[in-house]
Amino acid sequence: MRKSYLFFMLCLTVPAYAQKNLLPAVRAGMARPAGVSQHLAKGISAVGVPGLNLPPDAAVFGGRNVPAAYERIKRLPGADKFLLREFIRKQLSKPFLTPYASVTNWRKHQAASYESSLQTPEEFQATLRQIDRMTLQDPDFKKFLFFRPEASLLSDYSAEAVLNNKLLVSHLQYLHQKFNWMKHYPNQGRDALHSVISSWGNVVRQLAGRLRQEKLIMLGEGHYQLEVQQAVGDLILELKKQNPNRRIVVFSEFAHLPVAGPQVVNQTAETYYRRVDESTSPQLSVEQAQQKRYARDVLLRLVRAQVEVYPLEDVVLIDLLKAANRQKAMLLQVASRNKIWARVMEYKMAQIRKTDPDALFIVYAGLGHVNRQRQYPLAAFFAPEKPVTVEFQFDPFVKKNILHFLWGEEVPLFARPLRASFSYWTGEDASLLARNSGFDYLVVVPHSLKGKLQRKYVSFINSL
Repeated sequence: MRKSYLFFMLCLTVPAYAQKNLLPAVRAGMARPAGVSQHLAKGISAVGVPGLNLPPDAAVFGGRNVPAAYERIKRLPGADKFLLREFIRKQLSKPFLTPYASVTNWRKHQAASYESSLQTPEEFQATLRQIDRMTLQDPDFKKFLFFRPEASLLSDYSAEAVLNNKLLVSHLQYLHQKFNWMKHYPNQGRDALHSVISSWGNVVRQLAGRLRQEKLIMLGEGHYQLEVQQAVGDLILELKKQNPNRRIVVFSEFAHLPVAGPQVVNQTAETYYRRVDESTSPQLSVEQAQQKRYARDVLLRLVRAQVEVYPLEDVVLIDLLKAANRQKAMLLQVASRNKIWARVMEYKMAQIRKTDPDALFIVYAGLGHVNRQRQYPLAAFFAPEKPVTVEFQFDPFVKKNILHFLWGEEVPLFARPLRASFSYWTGEDASLLARNSGFDYLVVVPHSLKGKLQRKYVSFINSL
């Protein structure tokens, strides 16, 4: 009885305590902008979000520190209330924030988010209508977008939605142009694609033979596919075998850069800039590879075979993107991550080439980062290197490829293949076909019993 009474009193007390601490912040934002700093800090600290620091010299909204963005926002009916409410909601709903990925004060957050990308609600709705028109004008293109998760728009008005949807408009134009080009190319490119269908051992040897002279190779996978991970590892090790005198260097999305604390204090996803130096991307060790949760087997195979593996993923940026609620802003977050990856790679490649000018560099990442149909693909940052993109497709998911959509499932290349294959473009338009299809080489990997069991296990764990 006593426990029930205490629980009842706690339920009554907590909402009252939250109102007492948080309502002054909201009222201050709507009535007296200069008072937001004091009340907002009090309200946030009451629920224990770590890392939120409002320094006294960063007055919010008051006097000469009012940014031009806020002056524009003030003139929008209800926009100032909406933005303040959104800011508070995001801070209160992100208890996982770590101290090194702290959120800046309201003034800096607002200026960074809206100074160059502000849209009124009416303009935001107009952008949504524009996206609808772009997807409705071509029924085939609309069906194709069903298999492209990056083409999803954000319909709730926010800074992230504004930025993502603006990028989505240009991406859809870019993607539709490539889709149309492939759709109207003679026989949709069937006569120009040469395929080798054989045992996996023969496929990997022939593919490595064609790639062995390249300088930079981008390997793109669909995630959580054991068969593809094994295929990637086999190909890299075969490249090492066929290039005994070349230094083989792998950059991977699935290894994390070390956290650099001082440079990320009081940063947002908009203001964060990853500085790069000799300590930014240390070589992956066997012990570190053993601790990886994803792609552990393939990374461990590579490291044990004396292949150099360097990390690309910046966990600080991932935290900041989560804090800004950008998990669904696919185009925005992939572009942000690719920019950091390119800086890390450029620095490390320049270092390595001082002693090994003939080194072979390989990127192992998700298809969303390397496919040339995307905006800001990683290959675009290294255009002078003439990188080669190898797209790995696993049998059940091959429908995400543009050729599967245009040619249909009845094509032997895609119809539940029992053997592996790799395909590449031939003829005088080979480079144009590669650019518009998104790949130079397409590798289709059949399913395996071990992979099927692994996917069932992952599905079971996720359902718990």
